[in-house]
Amino acid sequence: MDPFALLGVDAEVSEQELAAAFRQEAQRWHPDHEGGDEAKMRTLNEAYALAKAEVHRIARERPYEPVVKRRPAPGAWLPDAVRKRMGWELLTALGDGEEVRLVAQAGRTGAGPAVLALTDRRLLWLAEDAVSARVDWVRFGLVAGVEQRRTRLGRRATLRLRTRTGRRVSFGDLRPEAAETIAKVLAG
Repeated sequence: MDPFALLGVDAEVSEQELAAAFRQEAQRWHPDHEGGDEAKMRTLNEAYALAKAEVHRIARERPYEPVVKRRPAPGAWLPDAVRKRMGWELLTALGDGEEVRLVAQAGRTGAGPAVLALTDRRLLWLAEDAVSARVDWVRFGLVAGVEQRRTRLGRRATLRLRTRTGRRVSFGDLRPEAAETIAKVLAG
C-alpha cells in the first residue's frame, strides 16, 4: 500500500498539506457520515500515520538551511565611493532610494567639523564632534535663504542658510565648488 497515493498526494508534500488531504478523505469515509466505511477509515488512519512518519523522516534528513532575511545595507543603491565618504551614520539617515549628489567636508561655525551630504531632497550633515543627535538636515522646501562667500584668498568658502522657521546654519572651510553647488541647489 502506498500511503501517499491512498491520500491523493505526492511524497514531497508538506505536513500541512498531508493533514488537509487526510481531513478531506476522513470526512468522506468516516463511519458517522452517510456512506462511511469503517474498514476504509481504518486504512486511511494507517496510511496517514505512515505518510506522516515518512514526511518527518524526509524533513530530518534534509540539510538545515536557515532562512535569513537580510535588509539591504543602508545606501546600498549608492556607489561604494559615495558610501565610504558618507559613513554609516549619514547612510542610515537616508530615505529609500534617496540619491546623493555631493559629499563634502566642512567646519561649522561655533562647532567642530562636519560631513555634508547633498541629496535629491535635502542637505544632511554629520556633526563629528557631537556625542548624540549627530545627524541633522534641512529639506529643500524649508530653505528661505542661502548665502555663499569665499575667504580672502578664495581657496575656501563659507555657506550660510536660513530656514522659514528662523533656524540659521553655517558651514565654513568648504571647497568653493562644493559651496557653489550646494547654494545653487538650495536656492533653486
